[in-house]
Amino acid sequence: MQKILAVLMLVLLFSACTGERGGSDAMHFDTRGDYEKALANGKPTIVEFSATWCTICVRMAPVVEKMEAKYGDRVNFVILNFDKEKALVNKYGIRGTPTFVLLNSKGEIVGGAVGYIPEDKFEEMIQELLEK
Repeated sequence: MQKILAVLMLVLLFSACTGERGGSDAMHFDTRGDYEKALANGKPTIVEFSATWCTICVRMAPVVEKMEAKYGDRVNFVILNFDKEKALVNKYGIRGTPTFVLLNSKGEIVGGAVGYIPEDKFEEMIQELLEK
């Protein structure tokens, strides 16, 4: 009985640490093609480097979704898989997740942030991006 409980605890602990949630809460990732289309459309872009195993990324997902619903007509939101987009990870010098890279309408880096960003601060970051 103790072994079964220990195994169950390990499974629960692993699930919490990896950020795997499954179901409708599963994270959505954009492709390299989506990234390139975003850079070509003339709007500023927020590129998030994320991963399913990153619990902070999972916590940021609803904030990013809310801001995309509010600002998506003026700002591109691109979420790239940190583990699969190594060329872009290297291009931007990404070292951890989540990392947000802010690009102006010309595709030039104008800012960025790493880690959890409270909703109000994330919105301020978007407002500043729109002013650049």
